[in-house]
Order: sequence, then C-alpha cells, then structure tokens
Amino acid sequence: MGLLIIVSSMYSLSRKKKSLNWSLAYAEILSSEVIYIDDEHNHPVPQIFYRYLINKVPYTSGIYQLDRAYKLKEALSIVKKYKVGRKITVYYDTNNPSNAVIVKGYNGYERNVILLGIIFILMGSYGLNIL
Repeated sequence: MGLLIIVSSMYSLSRKKKSLNWSLAYAEILSSEVIYIDDEHNHPVPQIFYRYLINKVPYTSGIYQLDRAYKLKEALSIVKKYKVGRKITVYYDTNNPSNAVIVKGYNGYERNVILLGIIFILMGSYGLNIL
C-alpha cells in the first residue's frame, strides 16, 4: 500500500514539475462548472473548458491544474472566477499542445503523500518485525 502511494505521488509530482516549463498561450473560456469524478459526489473538480490557438491550430482543454484534489467550496470559488467569454492565460506542453492547464506546477501536496507512503511502509515493516 505504501509503495503504491509513493509511486503514484512521484508520477504526479513529475508531471507537475514538467508543466513548469510549458509555454504560455492565450485562451477564451467556453464553459465553467463543478463536476464530480465519482458517483457519491465526494470529489468535486472545477472543469473550465477553454479554447486556445497554437500555430493557428485550435485546441480545447478542460483542465484547471494537473492531478489536484479539491473541496467543494474551493472548486466553486475557482469556477466563479472563470466566466464564459473571459480571456485568460494558459500553459501548454510544446511536445503535445493538446495538454494545457490554467495553473501549472505543484503545491507541495505530493511530498506530504509520499511521506504518508513511507510511514505506511515503516508501520508495515514494524508490524512484520522486519526492522
């Protein structure tokens, strides 16, 4: 369990770090709403669709920030800021311009989850008398 948490968090951290080098583009908001990524409505996500041009080729994306969890109040607050028709700055992957985000980078959450994974491994090792 701990190892799985560590591996998935490191993958997420790697993706977010790469986004720090993505290029800037200008976009227009097409829609903005909170969606839920589960049937129980426990995981709200701000889904903000926007259109942007890269070398005269149109792209759309609905990603606010890579691999991020939100509380409902926070997701609603984010959606409220992004009204349809508003012009914004987005960041796109030059290797795959269809990948874009409004907020690039990471917020340190992954490091906390990695530490949690290490704690699980240590607890499991202690419980099995491996240490």
